[in-house]
Amino acid sequence: MNFHQDKKRKAQKKFLLAIAGVVLCVLMLTLTPLSRVLSGPFGRMGKIFWKSGEQAESAVSSGAIVVQSKSSLHAKNVALESENADLKLQLADRGLLVKENEMLKGELGRTGSAPKIIATILAKPNRTPYDTLVLDIGSDAGIRNDAVVYAGGEIAIGRIGEVSARTSKVVLYSTPDEKITARLEDKNIDVELIGRGGGNFEISIPRDVVVPEGARILLPSITPTIIATVVKTISDERDPFQKILLQSPVNIQELNYVYIAK
Repeated sequence: MNFHQDKKRKAQKKFLLAIAGVVLCVLMLTLTPLSRVLSGPFGRMGKIFWKSGEQAESAVSSGAIVVQSKSSLHAKNVALESENADLKLQLADRGLLVKENEMLKGELGRTGSAPKIIATILAKPNRTPYDTLVLDIGSDAGIRNDAVVYAGGEIAIGRIGEVSARTSKVVLYSTPDEKITARLEDKNIDVELIGRGGGNFEISIPRDVVVPEGARILLPSITPTIIATVVKTISDERDPFQKILLQSPVNIQELNYVYIAK
């Protein structure tokens, strides 16, 4: 009988101890500051899981950036390939037009460009009057006044202004107030090109004519040649005309030779 009572009392003690332990844990969690709990083993484990989550999120973000970058590069490559294809078509079309133009000129007996005479530049603007050249060739070689002078055989830069037996002087088209009738390429509009000095020019045309930067001004002939290219447009709403500033594609100081039309 005593044996069964002792066993029952021991069971009651264990139950009471278990309840006391639960109550003690609840009190510790309730009364102990959260920062102290987090600083313990549970806190360290939480930090590990938190950092792992951050690293995973960072890896996902990095992967998304890489994918986005590759997608952007692919789109740019596609655009460049399309632009390259368009340029090839334009070149092919231009080549065809040039060939047809030469065939037409041949049928009309006007093939090739006008014959030219090569001349050496003896003096440039830094040793001559402003915007003039002195050449080593003159009337003895058939040079005449107002003959067109070219750089590289394709770019018109001026005219013969004075001739002696063995030398001649070139007046550059960019000489201040020098005027020449020229043509705006693509628009086929004739304009008065006025020199401003130092390889610079200006023209004045109606404001409603759109002239893009880089547009070329040509010397009209059976074989048009470039004189200048557009660098800037100046317009005012109060003025029905706009001023176009241009520049010769040639640096006169770098030339050693020129070509003179016969």
